[in-house]
Amino acid sequence: MVPAARNADGTSSPAGGDLSKSIQTWVKQNYDLAMRFVSYSEVIIFIRVLFGAILFRNSLLAPLLYAHFLRLRFYMSSFTRAAMQHVRAELDKMTQHPSCPPALRKGYLMLTDLVTRYACTVLSISRNQPEPANTANRTAAASASPADPTKLKTR
Repeated sequence: MVPAARNADGTSSPAGGDLSKSIQTWVKQNYDLAMRFVSYSEVIIFIRVLFGAILFRNSLLAPLLYAHFLRLRFYMSSFTRAAMQHVRAELDKMTQHPSCPPALRKGYLMLTDLVTRYACTVLSISRNQPEPANTANRTAAASASPADPTKLKTR
């Protein structure tokens, strides 16, 4: 909207000038708040998608796909991790209350165990990883074993 200004020495100043600087300042001031809002919104959307699948309002695959998306966001965004930890702390507090039925508490613990196991699985394995030092010994021992038909000695 605002073209770059030409200086007397032939160089140009950044396009936008003061407007650009004020926008950048506003973004820096509001970035954390906006990212917190987005991370809590992702959790709320997952709850909506999960209940939608239970009530047959949307596809049964939608919660699985969205759970995978949230898992990736959990690994990539500290804001999403903080939101998930806060939600879990609040749910822990509610289910540990004496008025909470034991069956609900047990179901909640089973669900958190399932989600934790799903979230902690390895996302990808790099094929170019260096071998650990102790694998050389295992490789030598495995090549001498008669279970490997390519390494059998003939008499």
